[in-house]
Amino acid sequence: SSCPTFGGASSKAGSTLTIEIPRSLTRFKNLQQLVMNDGIISEFPDFICELKELTTIGISGNPQLTSIPECIGLLPELEVINMKGSPVKAPQSFEGRLVDMGDSIWVTP
Repeated sequence: SSCPTFGGASSKAGSTLTIEIPRSLTRFKNLQQLVMNDGIISEFPDFICELKELTTIGISGNPQLTSIPECIGLLPELEVINMKGSPVKAPQSFEGRLVDMGDSIWVTP
């Protein structure tokens, strides 16, 4: 199986190059894992919530990422979201659905 990739993101030591998540990602309706760790994103757009099959989201180590959409907590299949090392506050939609395991790693109980 092939994974979608995003071209051109590379960084030199000390620089903070980030990529913009393309809306075209939503055409992968059966996508189950979305991992964008280690400082590559500064925004997490709400069109990600169109990916209803997502079970795992990894957005750890993104110091420029300060928020994620409320709808993320409402994704029906979401089992784990790792936000460790990103200054993201958990949306209210996590309450009652996901449990904080510590280190900003949230899982379904």
